Amino acid sequence: MNNFLSASPEIPNDVYTLFYSGQYDSVIVRLDTIKLEDPQNIEINSMLGDAFQKLQRWHEAIECYENVYQVQPKLKSNVMDYSIVLQKVGYSERAQKLLSTALTTDSTNTSLMRM
Repeated sequence: MNNFLSASPEIPNDVYTLFYSGQYDSVIVRLDTIKLEDPQNIEINSMLGDAFQKLQRWHEAIECYENVYQVQPKLKSNVMDYSIVLQKVGYSERAQKLLSTALTTDSTNTSLMRM
């Protein structure tokens, strides 16, 4: 799950406050509205995926992480989050393939090897 160490200009500061205070349903409502303007936005989809993951809404998290993956398939944090959620719903083979592909395209990515 992302740590959101740097704020994204597409996401208002109060959404970060909601996220860190555990108000994930409110985060989803806010980001769904913002996402209408830019459905493929990496930061918005990533935070949405994380909020869905916190609420154990696995399939919705998968959809968000897939959106990020389609735009930026080499984003390490997303590959890890995406594969974790895939594992949660029983798609172990798909998760392993995703991680394997990430390692193949970036053999220096040792953080993925520790999963």
